[in-house]
Amino acid sequence: MTFTLARFEWRYLRRLPSFYVTVVTFFALTFLATVIDQVQIGGPGANVLLNGPWSLAMTLLIMSLFAMFLVANFIGNTATRDWTSQMDGIVFSTPLKAIPYLWGRFIGSLAVVLVVFATVPLAIWLGSLMPWVNEERFGPTVFAYYLWPYLVLVVPSLLFCAALCYALAIATRSMMAMYLGVVGFFILYFSAQGLLSDPQYRDLAALLDPFGIGAFAAATRYWTAFERNTMLPAMEGVLLYNRLLWLGLSVALIALTHWLVDLRRQPRTRGRDKASDKAPAIDPAAARVSATSTPGLATNLARLALRSRFEMAQIVKSWPFIILLLLTVFQFSNILMYDPNSWYGTDPWPITRYMVDYIGWAFELIMLIIIAYYTAE
Repeated sequence: MTFTLARFEWRYLRRLPSFYVTVVTFFALTFLATVIDQVQIGGPGANVLLNGPWSLAMTLLIMSLFAMFLVANFIGNTATRDWTSQMDGIVFSTPLKAIPYLWGRFIGSLAVVLVVFATVPLAIWLGSLMPWVNEERFGPTVFAYYLWPYLVLVVPSLLFCAALCYALAIATRSMMAMYLGVVGFFILYFSAQGLLSDPQYRDLAALLDPFGIGAFAAATRYWTAFERNTMLPAMEGVLLYNRLLWLGLSVALIALTHWLVDLRRQPRTRGRDKASDKAPAIDPAAARVSATSTPGLATNLARLALRSRFEMAQIVKSWPFIILLLLTVFQFSNILMYDPNSWYGTDPWPITRYMVDYIGWAFELIMLIIIAYYTAE
């Protein structure tokens, strides 16, 4: 039953338009970064081959950051689909066991995520074969250089992200709550990396990096260009401990989801009657727009103002928007704490130029989430 549900989830998600959109997006972005100098992902550095082991690993690691939203899309769809489509009553009335239902579907959606991300090394390999690229930027094709970072660095990170998103979505039965959890995770991640950026915390920051970027950078920090073009790092030290730590946390999240989440529990209404959870009524008289209004510019503008006020009230008074504001304030406070404009421990004065940059950095990630979610909503 587990593998039957995994195959069903695999086939279902592969038919969604988002599958093809994400495949094209990840492939095209990496392919362009390989064949065009104006598009860069991280920047390989001087005398470092684009298809060398170090450059390949860094490209895959940086793309794994963007894959967090890829995971949220497919894993969240799998976790909340039955409740969103109101099929949970039918599904849970059958003698369905938790292991096939939870983890068969999880395996199928995770397989889709891994296949979509596999287009990243595929795009780099195909880009290295194009006739117009500069041959001096590429070395011989060694498939181990493509396979090692994908299996050792990316797959454990995506497994942890998938387990985290799945736990949030199953526990809350809400895509919005899961997206808020993803945003909070990103803010904590970047805040921790900023607060631990000093050299004395370098090993701790590398260990606590769920994507393995800091651990890989620590393992290869003093490599020469020749070593970066010909060697893979040994699985030892902080790199080994980092991978074991986040694999262990992935297993812990999976176990926690299985044992603490009751699939058959009813959603809490917080003491309110369901009939009260309706959209607020609009008084046509108060809106000064009647059904018999003469069609024209004035009437259309009045209707536009009415609809805009209604949509703004629905968004601004909702708890997801309030949580996003609180997360943004937290992010802004963290930026002020570690001060990216400090120079060798000397903090600058809070002049306008710096403060504008701080506000922009604090809102950068949150604004993308707000635009993506509320426009789709």
